[in-house]
Amino acid sequence: MFGWLGSLVLGLGVGLVLLLANFAVSSLLVGLALTTTALGTLLPMLRDRGLMDTKFGSHLTAAGAAGEFGPVVAVTVLLGAASPAIEALLLVLFVFLAIGVALLAARHSRHG
Repeated sequence: MFGWLGSLVLGLGVGLVLLLANFAVSSLLVGLALTTTALGTLLPMLRDRGLMDTKFGSHLTAAGAAGEFGPVVAVTVLLGAASPAIEALLLVLFVFLAIGVALLAARHSRHG
């Protein structure tokens, strides 16, 4: 989590530089975009090299999950729509959906 927060700070800094140079319209949007990960790309590489069940694989998967989930939550909260109540409800539904998918994936990986 601290790694993702560090990436967020760096991404916001890059976004601010791009905004001041008139290359971006929102430093927040650029910063959040720079903090995302491509976990779907990393997982097959870890699996092919037999690294999924190692300490490195566990740490990379956890960091990748934070890099996928953190920007989605931040965009929802910080760049939200007009109704905070609906926004909060959608965020809660998303969290429950993400937990359900994670549990399903964990159960599948134990049986597969």
